[in-house]
Amino acid sequence: MNLLGNISLSRLTTARAIVTLTALCHLTMRKTEMKMWMSLQVNDQPLVSVSLDIPFTHDAIVAAEQKKVESFSCKCSCVKTAVGADGEKRVGCCTQFSVDEIMNIRMDWSSRTRERKDDMLIGLLLGQTLHSGDVPKRAGQGGPSSRQRITTSYSYASRVVCRETFMFLVGISREKLTTMKRHIIENGAAERSFRKKKPPSHALSAEDAERVVLFLRGYAEDHALVLPGRVKAVSRSDGRLLPSSHTKYFAHQQYLRSLAGSGHRAVSLSTFKREWKKYCPEIMVSKPATDLCWVCQDNNTKIQRSTNMATEVKQRLIENQSNHLTAVTTERSLYNECVRQAKKTINVEGALFRRTEVSCLDEMVKVVEDSTHNGINRAQLVGTEDGRLFVPTYDWQKFFAAHSKPFKGIKSFQHFKFSSKEPGICYARQTTKSDLDRRLVLEASARELSSPPFVPPPGLSRERQKYLFDNIRQFVKPEFQDVVCPRVE
Repeated sequence: MNLLGNISLSRLTTARAIVTLTALCHLTMRKTEMKMWMSLQVNDQPLVSVSLDIPFTHDAIVAAEQKKVESFSCKCSCVKTAVGADGEKRVGCCTQFSVDEIMNIRMDWSSRTRERKDDMLIGLLLGQTLHSGDVPKRAGQGGPSSRQRITTSYSYASRVVCRETFMFLVGISREKLTTMKRHIIENGAAERSFRKKKPPSHALSAEDAERVVLFLRGYAEDHALVLPGRVKAVSRSDGRLLPSSHTKYFAHQQYLRSLAGSGHRAVSLSTFKREWKKYCPEIMVSKPATDLCWVCQDNNTKIQRSTNMATEVKQRLIENQSNHLTAVTTERSLYNECVRQAKKTINVEGALFRRTEVSCLDEMVKVVEDSTHNGINRAQLVGTEDGRLFVPTYDWQKFFAAHSKPFKGIKSFQHFKFSSKEPGICYARQTTKSDLDRRLVLEASARELSSPPFVPPPGLSRERQKYLFDNIRQFVKPEFQDVVCPRVE
C-alpha cells in the first residue's frame, strides 16, 4: 500500500518573511516494514530528502495480514451449496475457512523454520492423492515421445481445496509446491537435503587451522605462565599468561618464521587472532603493570565510608580528593608537554617506542641506543654481569650524613632546582603553581673536603643467586641464562 501526502510541519517567522517548512511523505507498506521517503521543502524549494525503514509493530503486522486474507479469493467452484430457488450453486473452496482460521493457519506455518516447514509439507502431501503418468509431448518439443506429469488432489483439515487455496494456507509458491511433489515422487518420505554452498578457494582449511592451534599450544608451553588456580585479575581458572612483550603480533611473527620453507600456507594476522580467540581462549597476554595512586585509593575509601558522617566531614573529604585530582591533572599536563617538546627537539621520527623483551644488560643497551635512528640516546652501564665496573660507587650516605641537612617532607615535593651560583641551596615546590621553598641541603665546608671513600660492589649473595637460578632462569632467553642466572657452584 502506498500513501502520498503533504504535511505542513511549522511556520518560522523571521525578520524578513514567513518561511513555510513542508514535508512530502511517501509511504510504502510491506509485510514486515514500512518504507518512508520524505522530502523537505522551504517555500516550495527542495531542501533535503531522506529515506527511512520503519519496522511494523505486532498490531500493524496482524492488521496487514488480516487485510490480505480478507481480499483473497481462489476463484474456483469446488464447493456445492444447498439447492435453492435458483438451483445448485458452487462457490470457492476458501469459503470453507473463516478469516480467523486462515490467519491462524498462515501464522503457524510462517513461524516454522525452512527444514521444519519442509518436513510438515512432506507429511501433508503424502496424505494427498498424487498421480504420476506419461502424457504426449507438446508440439515442437524434442526428446522422448512422452513427458511426465504430476497431478494432485489437495485437501486441508479434511476439507477439499484447490491448489491456489492450498498454497495460500501454507504460504508457499507454485515452484516450491512443484519441487516438494517431485521430491515425494522420487524419494518418498525421506528428508530433504539442502545443497551447501561450495567454500571459496581462499577459505581456511582444517589442516591450516590445526597448524595454528598446535603452534599456539606449543608456544604457550614454552613461554606462558600457568596460573595456580583462579586469580582475581584473570577471568579463567585454566588461563595461561604470556609475557606482556609477547603480543599477538609478536606471536604471529614467530608463527611465520616457524612455517618458513615448509611449503604450508601461513595465515594472516587477522585470521591468526580469530583462530586464537576461537580455539585457544585460555592463552592470554598479560597486561603491563599499572602504578596505582595510593592517595586516590585512600581518599576514595574514606569517601565510601563517610555515609553516616556529618555533612562537613563529607564535604572536606570530597574537597581533598578534588584538590588532589586537580594537582595531578596539572602535573600530568606538564609532563606530557615536556615529552612532546623532547620528541620535537630530538626529531625522533620513526623511533622505536615499543615493548621489547629484555633478558640481559646488553639487550637493555641495545633497546636504548636503537630507540632513535640518529643515535642521540646513549646507554651507560654501571657494570656487567661478570663483575666488571665502569662507574665507581662512593659512600655518599656517610658523607652527607656529616655535612648536610635532611630535607623534611621531600616526598611531597615534585619540582627541584639547583644552581651553581648558590651551591648547597635547593629550591623546591610541590606543584607547578605553588611557591618555591628554599632549603639549605649542603654546608659550605663540605666543598673543601675530598670525595667519599670508594665502595666496592658486594655482588649477589648465594641465596640470591640460588633464587635467580630456581625461579627466574625459566623466564630468560636460553642464550642468556648462563649469563644472568648461572648455576650456583
